[in-house]
Amino acid sequence: MTSPPARDPAVQLLLDRAAVHDVLMRYSFALDRREFDELAACFAPDVGGEWTFGPIPDRDALLDYIRGVARFHTTMHFMGNEFIEIDGDHASLQAYAMLLHRATRRDGSTFEYNPSDRLYSERLERREGQWVIVERKAEPQWAPTGVSGVETSDPAVQWLLDRAEIRDLMASYALGVDRRDYERVRACFAPGFRAVYGDHEFRGLDPLIEYISGVEHFVSTTHFMGSQLIEVAGDEAGMRSAAIISQRDPPDGETEWAIAGRRYTDRLVRHEGRWRFAERAPDAATVPSANPLRPTSDDPDVRSLLDRAEIGDVIATFAIALDRRDWDLVRSCFAPAAGEHAESLIATLREELEPWRRSTHLLGNQRVEIDGDRASAATYALVNYQRAGERAATHWSEGARRYRDDLVRSEGRWRIARRRIEGPYYRDPAVYYERPPSG
Repeated sequence: MTSPPARDPAVQLLLDRAAVHDVLMRYSFALDRREFDELAACFAPDVGGEWTFGPIPDRDALLDYIRGVARFHTTMHFMGNEFIEIDGDHASLQAYAMLLHRATRRDGSTFEYNPSDRLYSERLERREGQWVIVERKAEPQWAPTGVSGVETSDPAVQWLLDRAEIRDLMASYALGVDRRDYERVRACFAPGFRAVYGDHEFRGLDPLIEYISGVEHFVSTTHFMGSQLIEVAGDEAGMRSAAIISQRDPPDGETEWAIAGRRYTDRLVRHEGRWRFAERAPDAATVPSANPLRPTSDDPDVRSLLDRAEIGDVIATFAIALDRRDWDLVRSCFAPAAGEHAESLIATLREELEPWRRSTHLLGNQRVEIDGDRASAATYALVNYQRAGERAATHWSEGARRYRDDLVRSEGRWRIARRRIEGPYYRDPAVYYERPPSG
């Protein structure tokens, strides 16, 4: 193992969390693109753990098994709620996942396998300066420390730590509901909170928990968090989140149904040094701003983390603006030089959204490459729609797509210069998977 050079412990923790997150992103993108050499680089040669057939012998055996995914012409491994715990050169990662698989049967019909309740649980080590997976299906740790174990006097680093802790808080809330761990849920709320769920308003933990415990009607639930936009101002913060909630009925009922397009709008406060929900209601946080305040730093490592955060925010703002039909806010996400391209794309999106009363653009996996004042980003998205007068929305698997963005730093702000919208990766299975002989 090669430990990193000495840095501010808070900065090192943030860099390590970003690097561990990136392993999961490289894994999912490589798997969906059938780039098996890049996929192999995510694992240590002696990777262990469990798979379908028992203990994993080594990386080669694991990759042979994973290559079987190529029998599907299209896959999307959509990652959500993450729990990352760093301990020196060791790390634990848990992530919710929704998996889309499409294949064509011999008779030409389409076969789909789209589970919404998967969990990736990985143990990683830093080897020769790189994080790699050393154990699959590891015992979940659920990030008991997260970023709470470090302090900093740098305002920019504190801003990054605050955002990381707020994301962890939302993931912990979802985990508490899904595991029926109501003490975990209780710990997410500040004293004197206000929470609005549908037609119900709560100001006390006992009635709130009684309401939330209604999930016990279902065999299991998954509160899958996607797009999150966080604005921190001192000891207060606002957050807008998009989610898909899957609920699985008892055996004599429907197998699964999903509330696609759930939105959470939260105001948070720092209570006794930790972030907690102070208000959850449609009006709890302000409408996203085109030019929110952003900290700056002379430290190149911190600048890279700030750039990643701002690029993620402008892409999330674009998604939220679409769902609000706030076309001025959509325009503000583009660089001035994008003029004609931006207006053409906006016209197309307006036409696409016009028939629908409601939409949710839920963002997931994201890879960002930064080169000076230019950057590129690839983002997975699940888009669903709902017509006026209808309760049911389109199924999440029908709206799988990818955004490919070129970005520029314009007047000190990251903006989109060009956006391409594509469907999930498609590959001819015959190229990657030897079909069994006919007959």
